[in-house]
Amino acid sequence: MTVPSGLRALRHRDFRLFWSGQLVSLVGTWMQSVAQAWLVLQLTDSPFRLGLVSTLQFLPILLFSLVTGAAADRFPKRRMLLGTQTALALQALTLAALVFAGQVRYWHVAVLALLYGCANVLDIPTRQSFVVELVGRGDLVNAIALNSAAFNTARIVGPAAAGLLIGRFGVGPAFLLNGLSFLVVIGALAAVRAEGRPRPRPPGGVLAEVGEGLRYALATPRVAMVLGLVLTMSVCVFNFNVSVPLFARNVLGAGAEGFGFLMSAVGFGAVTGALSLATLGGRRPPLAAIGVAAVIACTGLVALATVGRFGAAVPLLFVIGFGAIIFMAGCNTTLQLGAPDELRGRVMGLYALMFGGSTPILSFLVVIGALAAVRAEGRPRPRPPGGVLAEIGEGLRYALATPRVAMVLGLVLTMSVCVFNFNVSVPLFARNVLGAGAEGFGFLMSAVGFGAVTGALSLATLGGRRPPLAAIGVAAVIACTGLVALATVGRFGAAVPLLFVIGFGAIIFMAGCNTTLQLGAPDELRGRVMGLYALMFGGSTPIGSFLVGSLAEVAGVRVALMAAGATGLAVLGAIALWWRRRGAPRDTPTGSWSRRAAPRRGPSGLPRP
Repeated sequence: MTVPSGLRALRHRDFRLFWSGQLVSLVGTWMQSVAQAWLVLQLTDSPFRLGLVSTLQFLPILLFSLVTGAAADRFPKRRMLLGTQTALALQALTLAALVFAGQVRYWHVAVLALLYGCANVLDIPTRQSFVVELVGRGDLVNAIALNSAAFNTARIVGPAAAGLLIGRFGVGPAFLLNGLSFLVVIGALAAVRAEGRPRPRPPGGVLAEVGEGLRYALATPRVAMVLGLVLTMSVCVFNFNVSVPLFARNVLGAGAEGFGFLMSAVGFGAVTGALSLATLGGRRPPLAAIGVAAVIACTGLVALATVGRFGAAVPLLFVIGFGAIIFMAGCNTTLQLGAPDELRGRVMGLYALMFGGSTPILSFLVVIGALAAVRAEGRPRPRPPGGVLAEIGEGLRYALATPRVAMVLGLVLTMSVCVFNFNVSVPLFARNVLGAGAEGFGFLMSAVGFGAVTGALSLATLGGRRPPLAAIGVAAVIACTGLVALATVGRFGAAVPLLFVIGFGAIIFMAGCNTTLQLGAPDELRGRVMGLYALMFGGSTPIGSFLVGSLAEVAGVRVALMAAGATGLAVLGAIALWWRRRGAPRDTPTGSWSRRAAPRRGPSGLPRP
């Protein structure tokens, strides 16, 4: 099949099926995200309870990532994805039935959000580790960029569509359509030929593998920095589910329509960033580009905190989404391409851990075992002796011993806590600040998505290179600045561009961190590194959502947005000073890291120091 160079990953039949199904399903997912936030506001009118629902939804990433990561390594990935997608469909249909029956209560939403998180925590590591099996290493960068573009295209379409539906028919149709959208991805998975079956396991168990991945991540500077960046950005920026709805209602005074549009601006920025990243070809983005993307996202977040008009918020959310997707895709690609095949799953487990949350290291370990490295067939490689704990320890040691990985993970954590809480902040901002209804809320969410799409498209131009850390940092700054600017506006027209900028910066940041981590980690540790990444991004979301919702309840949405964006900028500034004094972080482990497990054999073994 002949396709343009920017779409070359679509040459692979299995990836075409998987990607197409995900595109449809993600539109429904974003519709439900908007509908759920608006439903909570209708039922409670409480920013705190909105943040609590978001916290419950992402809490399983903190608690069960390690267990689900081990499951992803030990069972066929395609079948696991069929199970998780079916569970997510049932969750959405149950919520739709409660709404249509007129029996929905706040506790229903909270419990179903928790159940959604339980299915999602198994879906995330399995789905991320499945991509390399579908396209191979040569097209991994392009595949990640296209996945980011699909995710953020849905972020544009889904919130806007949800806002229109909610404004005219209520929240029920949005939940119903999301449940039905899973049928498409389930059908696509049924047609995929790759299975990802596990290989026979030698003595030692899962703990030994987790430890090996941790040791690799800590000892590889590039992997450690990327994971640190992901951690930082996850803490500071990637709280869209909390920040955008609050900003939409409390600052812009927008309704559900405005909230949805703001979220779509983030998505458009992310799509733009993803498409830009797709042009990199097989090259992984440089770390500087990842840093610039993070700076862009953070700057956009800070700027967003200063605006009070819808029109100003949209471009800022676009920029945040743009920076975030380039950051995350860059980190993802860097980790996946850099990690040895045997360790890729564990490196990606670390990535998931960094992306998922800011919790104590022992909580982070839960996700690190999430992804075991796989061959092209998607099967895990033989395990060394030592058990799962040894594997976890190795992955953590590698991440901590690799300056670049540690920095990237720290950035992801920061941005996730401070910025990426749109599902909470945007609906509150739309209604309480902008006075917008459901349609305005949806429009605001679409502005975030539009910015994310733009950022993703911009990132796609990098081809196969991983974005430089400076670019990731810039994207984070843009997102944070946009958030600060958003806190200062009070008009719908001013909020839209700011949310666009935030989405733009956020998507570049996240894509850049993702690419950096995946390309920098050895194959046999990639899963554990990406597990840390996922933990930093997803696990920190409950914290960020809770903090944003609580602060908005006490001090108002504007203060919450301003504090989140300013915190992200402060962390980014500290990292920049460290970089200036110490020089660019190394991409290889320091002498403090060593593999405790038996060495692996074959062409994809760990690189020697």
